[in-house]
Amino acid sequence: MLRLDDILVAVDFSECSTEGLRLAFRLAGRTGARVHLAFVQVVHADPFAPATYPADHRRRVIDAMNELAASVAADTGMPPPGALETHVLVDSAVMPALDRFVRTHSVDLAIAGTHGRRGLRHWMLGSVAEEMVRALPCAVLTVRSDADVQRLLPGDGREVLVPVDFSDHSLEAVHAGREIAAHLQTGLRVLHVIEETLHPAFYNAGAFSIYDLQPDVEEKAWEHLRAVVERTPGPDVPVEYEVVDGRAATEIIRVASDREAALIVMSTHGLTGLAHLLIGSVADHVVRSAPCPTLVVKTLADGPFAMPHVGESQEHDG
Repeated sequence: MLRLDDILVAVDFSECSTEGLRLAFRLAGRTGARVHLAFVQVVHADPFAPATYPADHRRRVIDAMNELAASVAADTGMPPPGALETHVLVDSAVMPALDRFVRTHSVDLAIAGTHGRRGLRHWMLGSVAEEMVRALPCAVLTVRSDADVQRLLPGDGREVLVPVDFSDHSLEAVHAGREIAAHLQTGLRVLHVIEETLHPAFYNAGAFSIYDLQPDVEEKAWEHLRAVVERTPGPDVPVEYEVVDGRAATEIIRVASDREAALIVMSTHGLTGLAHLLIGSVADHVVRSAPCPTLVVKTLADGPFAMPHVGESQEHDG
């Protein structure tokens, strides 16, 4: 069973952050997690705004978040979580405030919308969502305002899509995918994209495609996909395999759309600086354009999506 204790929803009052709140309510309803709504007041973003804000301003923001929570509860037909907290964070930038909150409150999952609106007193959640994916030490679930969040209802039957690049970090994504698929009472689709075109350095050798160097690459990919799933712990769920040619980000989005995936699960290092990116621009592109919510887990993080180490108890294994 998926265990979540604390969920953070980054709120900027845009439609996409409202979708994030809907997801949080659904997850909290099934896991009993505490939900934190956090609005970041960026000081100095407006040169005419005060460096500090009076208590009545903070109260207005908190009242607006409570009204939003009540509206979402009415729309979804679900009561607000029993443990619902609202926070106004004040900092010179969004990410330091969110990062500090996540670490202080031991947040398991941060939820962010993409394509937020920007104003003098709001921040653009679109680019911030990508920063959250890269920098926060916890798993991050992103959702576009036009994404079909109904796919994440248990029993809906939509698959969880996990792109695999055969790195060790792929195991973390597959493990998380298993857990989520079991939670949604659905199956897993494991995808590998063969990047066919080779770097120009190979041109002089007459090799323009990976198939020139390894004609059986597709068959090998199928074998490796099955091996990755077999060696990854987690609940026993139905698994489908898929191997396609093309550019990774484009094909991940296409397959998610064609298969009407409930969720895409990807993995990053969870480090800072350039080292934290496992699949770099691929993850950024998927987060921006995915037709469904995207969960990005951190391979060096603890928490509900962390894969058990060898020798640890694996009570959920199938």
